[in-house]
Amino acid sequence: MTNANLFPIGSFDGAEALVFEETYGDLLYRTYIYEYENALWELMVQDGVNASLKDGTKILDVDDFSMKETSSGIYTFSCTNQAGHTVTATVTSVSQSF
Repeated sequence: MTNANLFPIGSFDGAEALVFEETYGDLLYRTYIYEYENALWELMVQDGVNASLKDGTKILDVDDFSMKETSSGIYTFSCTNQAGHTVTATVTSVSQSF
């Protein structure tokens, strides 16, 4: 995996999502991580199969979830739970050998 697509932010069914692609045998699958109806959801689907936000699996109740690339190779993820506590993580896809 290259640095350029370590955290592939895209869209799914009108929602912002992390979109990971994986090939199993000859088939391409996409895994989507997204916010929908005050929850964080995950859905893995074969390429070409129609799916919607409600088809995923709820993994965590949230009030808010956001993700953005703040600069080249630096990403910020923020999640607020239903009690109002916010956790923010800033990560980089840049690695360096010593």
